[in-house]
Amino acid sequence: RRNARLISPRYHAINMAIDLRPDMSLTQLGRIFHRDHTVIMHARKAWTNLYNKGKGAHIAAVNAILFKEMEPVIG
Repeated sequence: RRNARLISPRYHAINMAIDLRPDMSLTQLGRIFHRDHTVIMHARKAWTNLYNKGKGAHIAAVNAILFKEMEPVIG
């Protein structure tokens, strides 16, 4: 199903599986997630784009919390 609440966590899980099991093919990973191998390919690309897009916001949040009155160290 394409429940919007589950897409991002699923993409994250797929990418963790890709990172942890480089020996597995996209087809094998697709079977584990009950998806076609093309969904696995899309998830890899989409998660990378989502992660890169949000990385700056995460760094800014960490800097705002940890270094309120100091020069930012991270980023």
